[in-house]
Amino acid sequence: MKIGLLTYHHSANIGAMMQTYATCRALKELGHEVVIVDIRQPERQHHGIKKIVSTVFLGKHLYDLEYFEHVFYPAMTRRYYNLEDLRNNPPQVDCLLVGSDQTWNPDKSKEVSMAYFLDFGDEKLKRISYASSFGAAIWERSEEMTKMVNEALHRFDFISVREKSGLKICNQTFGLNSQLVLDPTLLFEGYPEITGAIKQRDELLCYKLTRNNDFFNNINNVKRLINLPVRLLNNPTPVRGLRYTYPPSVKEWVQRIGGARFILTDSFHGVAFSLNYQRQFVVIRNHTIRDARFVELLEAVGLEDRIFDSVEDLSKADGWKEPINYSDVNARLNKMRESSWNYLKQALIN
Repeated sequence: MKIGLLTYHHSANIGAMMQTYATCRALKELGHEVVIVDIRQPERQHHGIKKIVSTVFLGKHLYDLEYFEHVFYPAMTRRYYNLEDLRNNPPQVDCLLVGSDQTWNPDKSKEVSMAYFLDFGDEKLKRISYASSFGAAIWERSEEMTKMVNEALHRFDFISVREKSGLKICNQTFGLNSQLVLDPTLLFEGYPEITGAIKQRDELLCYKLTRNNDFFNNINNVKRLINLPVRLLNNPTPVRGLRYTYPPSVKEWVQRIGGARFILTDSFHGVAFSLNYQRQFVVIRNHTIRDARFVELLEAVGLEDRIFDSVEDLSKADGWKEPINYSDVNARLNKMRESSWNYLKQALIN
């Protein structure tokens, strides 16, 4: 079966790139042909001096990401620049599949948001979601948007979501049953075809998307407690006393997480890859509704005690110094992996 995949495939965020790759890998391993529907969510634009700085720092990063797309992605459709074009000239496929990431978060997809609710193509096409995320614990949208999304979702044949909050939104807002599945990056225990052999490194790796005073004022205290040098994975400028890697390629990003002795993160995919590679890690809340993405995952694997409100709180606590028992974590993850694979197989039966 030829499947058209809608996801955030073209992004400066490596987590988004890896979930695209993992989804394609899963579909192909199940014997299907995959084509990525090339419509892209709007990304933040810089202007003036910020645009110049962004171009200088991100030039190599964007080249690396495009190289990854070329080597590891399947074929793409022609580029669609708006929803009307997609509706008028839909790709010729047997099935449409959307997911994962925050594909059902209109704050991310903006004017092309209905594309990710598969509001195009022949009515008879099979429509499936895999691990779609609303990006928030509650649905707060206009009456018009809610009506459009409701109509689109009722055309789906199979619906699965990434968070328990997504189950609740599907049921209470749209009157639909859905299934909870893992983010596609968690379907696999590793990615040797991308990383090759992973070198183990004695370092405290910080993949923190929100870098604030709490982080910079307290990370050296954590460094002393754990007695490891700190490496910043995504900080655009050097910080005195801390190593940094910026910008990492997709390969290096996975290698760094997979090989770090200890990880501090506030990223969902930072958590996911820490679990895949059985790393010791802690998670710092951002105190937004988006925290639910990693909170619910860690609750599911019994690691909610690895979550802290701040780096300062982390530096004053002791429990996180005890190593994670991955025997129990892996037992839970493997059970969820089996359920997620079974969902995909059932949904894709012709």
